[in-house]
Amino acid sequence: MNPSRKTLAGTILALALVATIFTLVIMPQLSYQTAILIFVAVAAVLGAVGFVADIIGLFGENEPTPAGRQGGVDIAADEVDIEGDAVGRDKHVHGDEVRGDKQTVTQTDTGGGAHVGGSIDTGGGDFISRDQVIHGDQVRIDRAQIFSEPEKPRSLHAPPPPDTFAGRTQQLDELAQKLAQGEDVAISAAVQGMGGIGKTTLAQRLGRDLQEQFPAGVLWIDVGWQARLSDVVDSVALDLGLDLKDEPRPERRAATVQATLAQRGRLLVVLDDVWEVDVGRRLLQEVVPPDRAVLITSRDLALCRALGSFVERLDVLPQEEAVELVANILGELGEYEPAAREVVDLVEGLPLALDLGARLCDNGPADLPWLAERLKQKPSLDILKLEGRETRQASVEACLALSYAGLDDDLQRRFRALGAFAAAPFDLPALAAVWGDEDLETAEDAARALQRRGLLVRAEDRLPAEAEAVGQPVFRQHSLLRAYVLTLLRQAEEPAEPMEAHAAYYQWLAGESWPAGELFWEQVVHGWGWAWEAGPERALDFYHGVKEFLSLRGRHEAHIGWVSALLALPAEAVAEKERGALLNNLARVYDALGEKQKALDFYNQALPIWHQVSDRAGEATTLNNIGRVYTALGEKQQALDYYNQALPIRRQVGDRAGEAATLNNIGYIYWQRGEPKRTVEMLQQAIQITREVGAVAGEAARLFNLAVVLHSSLERTGEAAELVARSVEILKRYELPCCASGYSLA
Repeated sequence: MNPSRKTLAGTILALALVATIFTLVIMPQLSYQTAILIFVAVAAVLGAVGFVADIIGLFGENEPTPAGRQGGVDIAADEVDIEGDAVGRDKHVHGDEVRGDKQTVTQTDTGGGAHVGGSIDTGGGDFISRDQVIHGDQVRIDRAQIFSEPEKPRSLHAPPPPDTFAGRTQQLDELAQKLAQGEDVAISAAVQGMGGIGKTTLAQRLGRDLQEQFPAGVLWIDVGWQARLSDVVDSVALDLGLDLKDEPRPERRAATVQATLAQRGRLLVVLDDVWEVDVGRRLLQEVVPPDRAVLITSRDLALCRALGSFVERLDVLPQEEAVELVANILGELGEYEPAAREVVDLVEGLPLALDLGARLCDNGPADLPWLAERLKQKPSLDILKLEGRETRQASVEACLALSYAGLDDDLQRRFRALGAFAAAPFDLPALAAVWGDEDLETAEDAARALQRRGLLVRAEDRLPAEAEAVGQPVFRQHSLLRAYVLTLLRQAEEPAEPMEAHAAYYQWLAGESWPAGELFWEQVVHGWGWAWEAGPERALDFYHGVKEFLSLRGRHEAHIGWVSALLALPAEAVAEKERGALLNNLARVYDALGEKQKALDFYNQALPIWHQVSDRAGEATTLNNIGRVYTALGEKQQALDYYNQALPIRRQVGDRAGEAATLNNIGYIYWQRGEPKRTVEMLQQAIQITREVGAVAGEAARLFNLAVVLHSSLERTGEAAELVARSVEILKRYELPCCASGYSLA
């Protein structure tokens, strides 16, 4: 029980006892049975009063949910909800928003219902509605909390090494000793730029072996080529269960992750596949906590020397260890051991090539002589180029080409289509979409066939705990394989088909489910790349499909980049009406980032476009949004002027939802000016319109807003309590997240 509620219960019992004793003193003729009935009745009455008072804040402040508590959100807000609207290609999207300036109510699973406890805190906060994130200044109330059971910190561990791991005994012992002593180390290839040498596999084995020596666990960070620090930080936040969508500043996001990691204790941190010195250095300084040991893997020896105090240069496997690896994959070699040694020599002991080659042996060791003969037929293939950045030994491409040639026509088509994916996790429905399968069973059968060849691997462990909600197998390709199939795809006659299918699937996924879009964010970004490559019309369509996801999840950097790229297209590629919508949406992003002047600049660029194309609805939307910016700047009269310009236009064009939003915003200005009765009038009109158009999330938010005004300014606490109950009932009936009610007010 909340401590404040314990105190309240004790107070009620004490008062009931005092009342009973007093009654016996003045009326000694009463029996003890009557006294007991008096005690129970007084306690019941006081308990009921206390329950109602607890809801509307009459008994003071409750303890806030402890920082970091999963599922429990301390909601504080400070003013009436200010709403702004996004302009879509064909319609105007109106968000139901509640804003503040300190905290964010995130989507919270309340186990089937939102529970409002304690009094309503009027501290500032940022709030998120069902559709978008809004930052600003708002009406303050005392406190509302959504309670749920706290979760234990998620365990951190390295991905498991393959069961076929062989050799590397000396390197394992040396690196394990240094890491256990807290020394930072790095693993690179003896031949620079060579992939498939086993750096990641060795790191996975070290992570498993050292798990018990690092109480806080093993933090595994996939860095990768062309990594951006912000994306890496977001990925680590997901692993930790942190939701950073309402913190737009990259440095604060990184600092939050670093502080959370520091609280866990001594960590082993693995930075896998680092390509850029600056990215690695910033991760060590801004994300990784001080109490840790660090293991870095990279193809770049100079980078390893710059970031690690000790560098282990990993070479190809010696013959004996390489033969052991083949035996681990195929089983006892027996009479075929000489053929295994021949294969090892032909692929020059490269672990990736050995693994792929051995998996071609459908008949086990008996196929090793056949494999050796096939490899002899192509002793000097062209060196594989990985996206213009590095080269690979010819033996790698020899094994990959041999793997490809051994597939039937259908599997070859599917294998090529894997080039449409980024070198990041993707699930079975995505595979089915890219392959054009109507059912998941067909896709899964094909995926298993590729798995048996070592050309596709399961990767559920590459996703955070939320991946359980995916409910489908998750896969990932090694970057070498991905580069190879992308080359095949571009050489084939059908390259656009898988790429378009990939872009269409992740456009739909991000628009349909923000948790899934967040889990597969790298694929969403990759889909944007394919859409952009397909031309302006396809890029615009992709953007409109994901723009609300970008706002909702605080993906402001990508949002600004994509809109800026579209605005830079020539006039013939982007119609003027479309340009006005893009400018309006770009202004909304800068508004959310707190850059109010930039927001005003872009809104003022959009206004003349609406006049030029005679789009009255777009004009009203932008006028309303300009009013929001001036409200946030504290310039009440200017804000009211813009709202009063927007309101009649919205009524004229029949934009009922927009009319309700503007009425709500006007009510906020009146509340700030100390005119609560006019605020109530505006909110009541907004609630009626919202109910008529069926916007249940907006109705819940405005009911709550009205409750705040009645309670805080007019002392109509009974009505306020009823409105709060109605707001919560709507949330429960429609299974809306707690933030959809606008517990912010508002």
